Amino acid sequence: MVYLLPNWGMGESQLHNQINFNQQLHTADLLSQLSSDRCKDQDDDEVSLLPLNNQVGGHTRLMLLDQLTICKPLNHKELEFYENIPHDIQMFVPKYKGTFKSSLLLAKLDQIH
Repeated sequence: MVYLLPNWGMGESQLHNQINFNQQLHTADLLSQLSSDRCKDQDDDEVSLLPLNNQVGGHTRLMLLDQLTICKPLNHKELEFYENIPHDIQMFVPKYKGTFKSSLLLAKLDQIH
């Protein structure tokens, strides 16, 4: 399940967001390098998901597709809700962007050159 983050922050300063974003870009570059080294014959439509660093609770890990998009594991009841959101509350609910299938590649970042 993929959500679009709104333009407003969650109590974080703009500077903190920029620093965090730069760290995520660096991590994404490292993961991308690892992915290309190990999976040269994979499809061109692969993307890296990064952990949401400011997650404070919950049972499953939320991931970032990009600076504006959060990905989370599929929950069928939640999916049904987002596909049938009543019009009068749509403005109060995160924008649902769809679903996709993912696979997991684990690596230690300190092993990447």
